[in-house]
Amino acid sequence: MKIDPIIKTALRLNRAFERLPNGDILVKAPLDETPELGLQTETWNPSLEQIEVASWFSRRPTTVWSAKEIKAWKEITKTFEFFGDDWDALRWYYKESGCDYIRKDLGTLLNNWSGEIDRAKQYDPSKK
Repeated sequence: MKIDPIIKTALRLNRAFERLPNGDILVKAPLDETPELGLQTETWNPSLEQIEVASWFSRRPTTVWSAKEIKAWKEITKTFEFFGDDWDALRWYYKESGCDYIRKDLGTLLNNWSGEIDRAKQYDPSKK
């Protein structure tokens, strides 16, 4: 008699299983084991600057950034000061310039932060 590999695995891991009417096999997790969903367990407390930058992409302040976005942000904050000409130019570029060629994704902006500041400073809306 040939045993289904899923049933074999369930038996090896000492898990209960059930064959459903459609023939599928449902393997049950023990009650004391919670499934790993890959969610961040840290509390999301964005800075005012993070909230503003996220708003340029229509993100809510409560939307948790991905691990890559948080890592890129940490790299930016090591050297970038959120005041002065660079910050003002970038804010204007994303909020008011009307440029058709701005980044469409937060992660892409964060990964190209310096270049975006240069583009923002060089952009001339009269040459659209």
